Amino acid sequence: MAIDPYADLAQILGCDVASLGPADVITALHPARRLRGLLDNYEASVANRVNELHEEGRSAPASDVLSRNAHVSDKEARRRGAARQGVGTHHSVR
Repeated sequence: MAIDPYADLAQILGCDVASLGPADVITALHPARRLRGLLDNYEASVANRVNELHEEGRSAPASDVLSRNAHVSDKEARRRGAARQGVGTHHSVR
C-alpha cells in the first residue's frame, strides 16, 4: 500500500477532533504516525548527507548541525546523529 502524505496531511488538517467518537480517535492517529515516519526518514537522510559533507570537509558534523538548526539539545543531536548512521536513503515524495 502506497503512502499518500498529501492525503494524510489533508485528513489531519480537516479533522474536527472534538467531534470524534471512540472508534474514530484510533483511526485519527494513523495519518499522524505515517507522517511522523516520513519526517523521521527525511531527517535521517539529511543527517546522513551532512555527515557525508563533514567527511569531505565541507560541513560540521550532523550532531552540530542538528543542535543548531533542529532546535534540539546537544545530547539529543548526538543521539540522533549516531542513530541516523546506516539509515536508508530518503525517497522524494511527489
